[in-house]
Amino acid sequence: MVKGDAICGLRRQISPLGPPPHPFADGYARIAIELEVQFRTYTGRENKSFELADAFQASPMPLPLPRSKQSPSSQDSVLRTRRSISGQHTTISPPEARPVEVDCDPCLIREWLDLCLHKHSDTCSSPLGGLIPKIRLVDIQKEAIIEFPRTEGGEIPPYIALSWVWGSTKAKSGLTSDSAVRAAEPGFLNSFCLPPAVEDSRKLLEGLGERFLWVDLLCIAQDDEADKQFYLPRMGAVYSRSLFTIVANGMNGLQDGLPGVKPDTRLRSQITFEIDGITIISCLEPRLRLRSDEYSIAIFKQNEVVPPWQTRAWTLQEKLLSPRCLLMGSRQMYWECLQASYCEETWFEHLPNGIEKTMVATYEPMESIFSWDLVRQPREQQTNYYQNFHRCFADLLERYNDRKLTFESDVLNAFQGMLSILTGITEVEFLWGLPCSLFEQNLLWGTFGKSKRSLQDVPSWSWLNYRDSKAADYSEILFSPVAIRCSYRVKPTPNEDKRGFHLRQISNVRQYPSDIEQLDLNSSGARLVEVDDIVPSMQSRINPLFHILFWADTIDVQWQRRDTSYGKNIVGDLLLYPSADVTMKTTEGEGSDLQTKIATFLADHGLNSIQPKNSDCCELVGHAIIDTQRVNDREKVDCIVVKVLAGIGNTHSSAKYDRALLIVEKDGIAQVVGQPIILKGMKDIKWREKLVILG
Repeated sequence: MVKGDAICGLRRQISPLGPPPHPFADGYARIAIELEVQFRTYTGRENKSFELADAFQASPMPLPLPRSKQSPSSQDSVLRTRRSISGQHTTISPPEARPVEVDCDPCLIREWLDLCLHKHSDTCSSPLGGLIPKIRLVDIQKEAIIEFPRTEGGEIPPYIALSWVWGSTKAKSGLTSDSAVRAAEPGFLNSFCLPPAVEDSRKLLEGLGERFLWVDLLCIAQDDEADKQFYLPRMGAVYSRSLFTIVANGMNGLQDGLPGVKPDTRLRSQITFEIDGITIISCLEPRLRLRSDEYSIAIFKQNEVVPPWQTRAWTLQEKLLSPRCLLMGSRQMYWECLQASYCEETWFEHLPNGIEKTMVATYEPMESIFSWDLVRQPREQQTNYYQNFHRCFADLLERYNDRKLTFESDVLNAFQGMLSILTGITEVEFLWGLPCSLFEQNLLWGTFGKSKRSLQDVPSWSWLNYRDSKAADYSEILFSPVAIRCSYRVKPTPNEDKRGFHLRQISNVRQYPSDIEQLDLNSSGARLVEVDDIVPSMQSRINPLFHILFWADTIDVQWQRRDTSYGKNIVGDLLLYPSADVTMKTTEGEGSDLQTKIATFLADHGLNSIQPKNSDCCELVGHAIIDTQRVNDREKVDCIVVKVLAGIGNTHSSAKYDRALLIVEKDGIAQVVGQPIILKGMKDIKWREKLVILG
C-alpha cells in the first residue's frame, strides 16, 4: 500500500528488467510494473506514473504445485527435466516464479545438495584444517551423542553442522564433562531441554534422511577447557568437512529457531495475481523503491533489521569456513555454495550457477575463505603472495571487530579457527592474534581508542584489547626495515626444568614475498636479546608466550593531557624534558617558535581545536591518544617512546620516526598505552638503547 492520501491504480504494462545477469533468451524473472498514482493536492488531484522494480516476478505458465502436493513420480520427472535442461541445452530458458510454501521443503534442500554434489564436487568438497583425530556427533536416530575416533581405515560418517546464535542459552545446558560419560546411551538427548534452533535441526535432518548433526552446544564439553582447546582451533575442519552448514538466519535469532520447520514460523505470505495472462507473484525479498523525477515513495520497505546471526563474532568463522550453507531466513531458504546460489521463490536450479548474489539484498552474500586467491591458487602461482595474506588478514580483522561478543573473554577463541586455517595455508603462525611473519611491523596495528575491551591476561601489545582495532597498513609499513627484533620466552616442555629460561626469536619466522626486496635483519642495527641480558630475578617474572622482549631505541617523554577525549581515551602532547638534547627542524625552517610547530602539527592531523597548555618541558615532539585506565586518568604521565621502524618511505635512509609505540614501565615490565605520532620535522634526537620487556 502507498502511505498517505493517494489512490494507486495498476496499469497493464509489464517490462523485463535489464541488463539481465544471465543470457536468457526470453526475458527475466523479476519485472518492473508501471503504476499510476493519483495524489490529492491543494488544486485538486494529480496523476503521476511510477515504476515499481524488483517487487514482483512473472511466470508465463501457471505456477507449479507446491512440492508437498506433488506425487513422488512427478517430482522425479521435474528434477530429471531440469537437469536435462541444464546439462544439454545451449539456450537457457528464463527462470520462473515459484510459490514459497508455509513450511520449508526438505525435498528442495535435497535437490540443492544433490546438484552441488554432482556438479561441483571438485570445488565445493575441499576440506581445510587437516584430519580430525576425533569428533562428537549427535545421532538423531539413537537420540545420543557418539564420539567417532579416526582410526586406521575408519571414516567419520557424513554429518550436517549448525551455525546459530546462542542468545540466552547457558553453557551448562549443553554437554558437560560429567554427562559426556553417558552421552552415547540411547535416549540421552531426552534429558536435555534443547534450544529451538537445535530441536528444529533434528527435525530437518529427519526430513532429509540424514542421521548425524554437529552442534557446538552438544559436541563440545562446555565446562572442560581442555576439550574446548582441542576443538576450537579445529573449527575449520569441522565446518569444511560437513555436508553443509545450516544457518539459523531468522530475524529474531534464538526465538525463531529455524523458520519454516515448525508451522507458522515464517513471515508474510506471497501475493499472486494475473495481468494479460501472465502470472505475477510478489517477491519475498524485494530490493525496490518507487521512483520518479519528483517523488520517491517506498511501496514495499525492505526489512532493515539485520538478523542476529549476521552480527555475532562467533558466526563469522563459521560462515567463512563452510563451503556449503543453507540459510534458513524468516521468509524463505537460500542455498549458497562455492559455485551456485539458489532460493525458494524463483526456479534457478536449471542455470549453471543459480541466482546472482547481487539480486538478494536482505542478507550478506556467503563469501567463503575458499573463494580467496590465497586459498584457490598455489603459492608459486601468486606473485604477491604475502601481500595477499596481509590484505586478507586486515580485511578479516576489520570484519571480525564489526561483530559482537556476549563474553569479551571469547575474543580470541571465536577467532582461533580462522587463524588455525590461515596457519595451515600460509605456514604463518600467530601470537595473540598477530601474524608472526613481519611481527614487528604488525605491532603497529591501529585503533581509534574509543572502544576498549575489559580483558584480563591479554598482553597490552595485542589488538584483542580494542573493539575498533585494525591491522597495520601493509601498503605503507609492512615491508619497512625494523628497529627492533622481538623474542619471547619458550614454554618449557614437561621433561624440562620449569626454571629453565630459553628464548625464541619471533623474527625467525619472518617471511617476505619474492617480488619485495629482501630486508637484512641486521640493517636496523638492533641487536637480538640474549638470555644473559636478563638478570635472574627478572627471568622468573617473564611469562612464556606472553611477554615479548627486544632491545630498542627509546626517548623519555612526558604525556600532557588535553581537554579533548575520544571515548575512554584522552588526547595529549608528548614533550621532551629540558635536559633533553634535541634540535627542531620544521618545514618552516630552523628556529620556528613552539606555537608555530604545534599549530602545524595539529593542522596536519585534524586537531586544530586543541590548544596546548603551558609546560615545563622544552619541546613538543609528538602527540598520542592513551588509555587513561592504565594511567589512572592523570594530567601528566611519564612515558617512553619506542622506535619500531627504522624508516618509512621510498628511501630507507630518510628516517622518519613517526611509527613507534608509547609505553609505561613499572618495576621493569612495560605496557603499551598508545601509538604516538612523532613530528616528522624532528632531527638529531638522541635515542638511548634500552631492553624492553613488554606485556
